[in-house]
Amino acid sequence: MITLPRSRNIIIVDTKLKDKTPTITNESSNGKVESYCLDWQQFSGEVELFARNRTAIKELTSFLSSLNGRSGIFEMSIPDMKPESKILGVPVLHQPVNAKATSITLSGFNGLLEQGDYFTLANDSKVYQLLSSGKQGDVFNIKPSLRKTHQQGTPLALNPVMQCRLDSDDYDMKPKKTTEQMYFSIGFKENL
Repeated sequence: MITLPRSRNIIIVDTKLKDKTPTITNESSNGKVESYCLDWQQFSGEVELFARNRTAIKELTSFLSSLNGRSGIFEMSIPDMKPESKILGVPVLHQPVNAKATSITLSGFNGLLEQGDYFTLANDSKVYQLLSSGKQGDVFNIKPSLRKTHQQGTPLALNPVMQCRLDSDDYDMKPKKTTEQMYFSIGFKENL
């Protein structure tokens, strides 16, 4: 798996993150509206990168070319997904959890996990979100529901690395006063 290059010379300057959860709405002839939320979610968005010199520009353009448009999968750590939680230890599932579960019990850490933090589970690249705050032993509501079964002791990664695809076959490059420095705008979708 290749990773979006980041260094002193390639930095993320802006991130736009979207959360897509499809909803089906049905309106009857008498005006009654019923909505059904489908139980899946996909992140998408746009990242603006700044390449400080010609070497960084070449590194970024060769990375983007290696993806072959939308067909290539890459990993990216998004600054907006860094956790607010201040904990010691690594949170793990306290008990086995089945696919489609919307809540999990966690242990293995001290401190408070914060509502809104994003995470992934070992052997599952999907990014999930905590909908409630709590401490070790508490039940946490999550979104979306788990897409597969996980065993007791499965660790959570609170600074998730998202697996992505480009959302189109092209990207934008914009010079900053000279061609020695360049802004890149890249649209992406979470790879499900």
